Amino acid sequence: MLRTEEIESLRGRQLMKVQVTFADPASRLPDDLRGVVAPERENGTLKFMFSGDVDSLVKALAQTQVKALHLEEPTLEEIFMHYYEKEGAR
Repeated sequence: MLRTEEIESLRGRQLMKVQVTFADPASRLPDDLRGVVAPERENGTLKFMFSGDVDSLVKALAQTQVKALHLEEPTLEEIFMHYYEKEGAR
């Protein structure tokens, strides 16, 4: 399926790259937290894309002990990959 969309519209979807390091490597995010995409865990650090309300993410993380948290805007390539992976799942 071919879709046309403005780049700024794609950027405006609040997609964030998240990297969180927990004090306890066994810690995890709540199962009911919406917006977590493609999580990968490595040595107590969880990396994922997040599409949703950042406040809900912060509140979920507040239930754990966090050593480090890094949020950043994804690159345009990462936005496209996320968008097309999501479209392919439909």
